[in-house]
Amino acid sequence: MRKTLLLSGLIIATMLLCCYALAAADTIGKKNVNPTTIEKTAASEGGVTIQSTIDPQPQPTRCHGACCLADGSCLDGLTPAECDLEGGIHMGGGSVCAYVDCPQPEPCPYDDRDFEDGNDACPPDPNCTVACDDTLCGEVIPEGCPPRDWDYYEFIIPEGVCYELVINVFGNDTPGYWPFGQGLDPQVRVHNGQCEEIYFDDDGGEGLDSHLETDCLSPGTYYISVKGWSSSSGPYILALHCVECEDCCEEIIDYCENPIIVPGVLRYTNTANTCCAENTVPCVWAAFCGGVFCFSSGPSVIYQITLGEDAVLDTLGIIGDDDVQMMVFTDCEDPLGSCVATRDFNLSNHELIEDLPLGEGTYYISTSYYDSPCGMDCGNITILIVSDKHLPVELSSFEAIAGDRRVTLNWTTASEQNNDYFELQRRTLTNDWTTIAQVDGAGNSQTAMNYSHIDRAVINGTAYTYRLLSRDVNGTVNEYGDTGTTEASPEAPMPMEYALDQNFPNPFNPQTNISYSLMEAGFVTLKVYNIMGQEIATLVEKDMQAGHYSIAFVANGLPSGVYMYRLQVNDFSANRKMLLLK
Repeated sequence: MRKTLLLSGLIIATMLLCCYALAAADTIGKKNVNPTTIEKTAASEGGVTIQSTIDPQPQPTRCHGACCLADGSCLDGLTPAECDLEGGIHMGGGSVCAYVDCPQPEPCPYDDRDFEDGNDACPPDPNCTVACDDTLCGEVIPEGCPPRDWDYYEFIIPEGVCYELVINVFGNDTPGYWPFGQGLDPQVRVHNGQCEEIYFDDDGGEGLDSHLETDCLSPGTYYISVKGWSSSSGPYILALHCVECEDCCEEIIDYCENPIIVPGVLRYTNTANTCCAENTVPCVWAAFCGGVFCFSSGPSVIYQITLGEDAVLDTLGIIGDDDVQMMVFTDCEDPLGSCVATRDFNLSNHELIEDLPLGEGTYYISTSYYDSPCGMDCGNITILIVSDKHLPVELSSFEAIAGDRRVTLNWTTASEQNNDYFELQRRTLTNDWTTIAQVDGAGNSQTAMNYSHIDRAVINGTAYTYRLLSRDVNGTVNEYGDTGTTEASPEAPMPMEYALDQNFPNPFNPQTNISYSLMEAGFVTLKVYNIMGQEIATLVEKDMQAGHYSIAFVANGLPSGVYMYRLQVNDFSANRKMLLLK
């Protein structure tokens, strides 16, 4: 009797195994599920939509909690002994399952580029390729001991563009795959041109699917591979979507030649892609400068920080997607020889230095991935710097552009921290510094900010010097020396017409400037009247040559209100209004 039961069990197990093998060996088909319509999005942006619409069918035999008989039927509620008497195999506790014939999958609607032998190794056969917004079918059937089957696909990013990749691999909960864990539990990897793994995911998607998003990848050849987790096997759908990067690494950047400048701030954070950099720092000490072990580094992004006085970095930390490293040094050409502080502990994806005292001077901070064939050698790394000292706004440029009775002042800051406002000052050879304007600052900014102001209270032919100051929210005034000083001499060609300009400033209290132009010589009168038409002041009454002119009007002793000023010369006359506010 026992031999008979064992033989029956072997027959049933063989039937179930053969049934699955036939289905898995066939072309990828549509999953028999209920409800009838299934939709899965292949990528987060603009991806392919995989859809299957089929007639409702019962699900394949699972027989958990039932007694599976030789004819494929299931009996529920039997004890193991009773199941033995029936000649079946008891599957353990669980729910009722009904028997159905093993369905044959329908043909896969996408291109099958998974060749039998052409893509089992890296690099794959040249025909095993995938491109942006491609969707293709494949199948993983492990063989050998231990069982192994990897499918590789070549992906090329052309020159002049960089992509972030969004990769989905749909497994056994997708149309075309067996339910109940009988299909593939996929893993997906991205490899560089040397077939070194740089990205990996095995559970980022829904269910047992894989979902992987990379950082910005520069032009070049990459390989995408798919395999099953553990010993799982079966068909899959691979969908690739590309998102063009805003900043493309078209050429290698030597950050020692052009490091990222850290503004003098209390708190600074930034994310940079080390794939754009060179291998500037060959290795990083594990625990302290000059230690016994120096671990190999991938390409390094270098930050430069300048301290005007002694400071303490309360926090200096970095975080990435794999094993990251950082080191502080004073000579970018000799990082190991000028090492000040370092961290390369086994902390998975982050490193942290706290309460780091630094004296006045310039320092460099390298951020990199540990260069390992088993991990990423480059990618995005975010840095955080928190200091106990507040340094001034970082001024990138300050210029004065001379025009006709005006000077346009433009300046740019690379960053700002707690910046309340800017103060513009002007002087001539005979006058001291005078504040001419205040311009609100950005407060806190880690990106470039552009500012502009037009100084109209100038006279053509006069040389002016300007300087820029900033004042923080605590009232501290910051000067920029020569970089915050510029010169201009406004001038203009001879006027081609008569003109009376609007006074500036307007409204005013108590002084304003009135400018006018004469295209020919003549007797000029310029007078001021109140709203009743009564003459208040005569500013000009004489013969004058052609040219541009400006004259000040001081309204001391006059009440607030609207006033008129009138220019008369030869056959030309013009009136304008101005407002005195006290």
